[in-house]
Amino acid sequence: FVFLLATMDRRVNLYDEGIVLFGSVRVLSGDVPYRDFYTNYGPGQFYALAALFRLFGPSVIVERIWDLLIRSFTVGIIYQILQRTWTRKAALTASCVSTIWLAQFGFYGYPVFPCLLFSFLSIYCALPVFEGRHHFASLLMSGSCIGMVTLFRYDIGCMAAAGGVSLLGLFCLTHDPDKPRERELLVRSEVAYIAGIVLVVGAALLMLLSAVSVHDISQCVVLSVVTYRRMRSLPFPSPIEIARHLFHLEAFRQIVIVVYA
Repeated sequence: FVFLLATMDRRVNLYDEGIVLFGSVRVLSGDVPYRDFYTNYGPGQFYALAALFRLFGPSVIVERIWDLLIRSFTVGIIYQILQRTWTRKAALTASCVSTIWLAQFGFYGYPVFPCLLFSFLSIYCALPVFEGRHHFASLLMSGSCIGMVTLFRYDIGCMAAAGGVSLLGLFCLTHDPDKPRERELLVRSEVAYIAGIVLVVGAALLMLLSAVSVHDISQCVVLSVVTYRRMRSLPFPSPIEIARHLFHLEAFRQIVIVVYA
């Protein structure tokens, strides 16, 4: 945490960080995402920061400390996973590399970082299963962590859930020679894991749908799947087209007039 704080970029990113800060202040004032303001993020980051703003006051410093704590806990979970599954030396090395990477990445307040933390927490909770001890409470907790990922970013949550279900299924199918027991173990494991996801996401959606329509929520999916994909696939303009557009900008013409004057 101290290293991340010391190397933190003091500039505020007006796009992602600004959107999260402003959206959190709106939630603090009683607004609801999707109904009162548009966003393609999940509600998790807005409500987490709004709660912190209520306790400590709305401030960029509060948001930055929250973000740095999330990154610090992520490094800690990475260390715990590797220490348990590999060696202490490998865990320390990976933790140091992860700390440097997270310090250089920037994008403070970005909901991807809570997603990263809860994804690693999900892996940590599922470790007893991969060690041969099928604790279904662990799978329930692991699925709940993926549910938390979904609340911060719907797309990452869906991908993480699909990956977790697939990995768990492959592990159960390849590590138990007894076929009837294998099928029973697979079903129970998948049910426990999916139940954890459904419990978290279902409870949050029920609360959200009490104030927001399904149509409002679906718009963030439509933008990501349709509009955003079309925008990203647009070709870059040629140098001639760029020059032509610049010439038609009033500000550019004023600069040319001033230079020649």
